[in-house]
Amino acid sequence: MNPKKRRFFLALFSHLAFCCLWMLVVLAGRKMLSQQTPDQTTKGLKAAEGLEVTLWAAEPDVINPTNIDIDSQGRIWVAEGINYRLTLGGRKRKDYRPAGDRITILEDTDGDGKADKVKVFAQDQSLRSSLGITVLGDKVIVSQSPNVIVYTKDEQDNIVKKEVLLTGWRGIDHDNGVHAVIFGHDGRYYLNNGDPGLDVTDKSGHRVLSSRSGPYYAGSALRVNPDGTELTVLGHNFRNPYELALDSFGNIWQTDNDDDGNAWVRVNYVMEGGNFGYWGPGGRSWGEDKGTHFHSELPGVMKVNCCLKNTVAS
Repeated sequence: MNPKKRRFFLALFSHLAFCCLWMLVVLAGRKMLSQQTPDQTTKGLKAAEGLEVTLWAAEPDVINPTNIDIDSQGRIWVAEGINYRLTLGGRKRKDYRPAGDRITILEDTDGDGKADKVKVFAQDQSLRSSLGITVLGDKVIVSQSPNVIVYTKDEQDNIVKKEVLLTGWRGIDHDNGVHAVIFGHDGRYYLNNGDPGLDVTDKSGHRVLSSRSGPYYAGSALRVNPDGTELTVLGHNFRNPYELALDSFGNIWQTDNDDDGNAWVRVNYVMEGGNFGYWGPGGRSWGEDKGTHFHSELPGVMKVNCCLKNTVAS
């Protein structure tokens, strides 16, 4: 055989052998992962000293939870996201769950430390990877871009009323939409959203717009009255803060769910009125100029409060 042909076929055979070996490794890895039981998965988690991780619920009782809340009875309410990113960007993929995603209630009725009762509170095709669930008495608030939905329930957890409190969030069928509502010490609702932004007109007729041309930019931290009036931007220009928290003094804290191109994820104290620098002048993102953390060298941009390296972000 011609030496050149011999080298060609040898190289081709080597590449094919490598590809076959790689596929075997990948398939073996998937098989190993698929064989893990929920208990085995739990044992693989590392807890801080003094803490213990135990299994409370697993599939099929809970499937791909996106957010949870605990009610006054100690039950866990779960927003599930099975039909995830199937319509994003004009996609027309078939739903994994044709009836729509679910809001479920998990309960440990016998006190053994594991959920043994599951009730489907809500399921319909308008629920698609909801990012937030909040339970306040007889109100259940679901964050489902473009809407924040309020369900009113009876004592048997049946829905007696459903209304859209506010609408206009972008990030539909996306990780970066509107996130969970938090009940504040002042009786108002606090919530946030990711960088696709919003164009929401509240119940009092006040419009809040976040876009590349302003007046607010990218992700926002917001406050609103329970009746949907007085929607207020507390801070803006985040990438994707996934839910916020209020401390005992009413201060607002959140993590911004992505790094700025420098392999960091930041934890923010949300100072009211603050611009947190995700987009720079002219709508420039951090991906275009990675020299500084979130444009913190620019006048009027909040400094980074805290950064966490090697943090997983979507």
